[in-house]
Amino acid sequence: MIDTLLTYISPIIGGVVGIYSYYTFKRRLHTVRQFIDTLDDALYDDRISEEEFRSLWSRFKAMFSST
Repeated sequence: MIDTLLTYISPIIGGVVGIYSYYTFKRRLHTVRQFIDTLDDALYDDRISEEEFRSLWSRFKAMFSST
């Protein structure tokens, strides 16, 4: 009885964990992409203004914040 229950529950738990991991990775990757896009925009004219720096800094902190 318990073997049958574990046989059906294990893939469900694995699937839920896999889906959660996928969306967590996707969210982190999106944050990194936003930072790189902001950096690319700031370096376009070979000068980084204070506003661009503040934007870069906030994106950089967002990459390492716990979500």
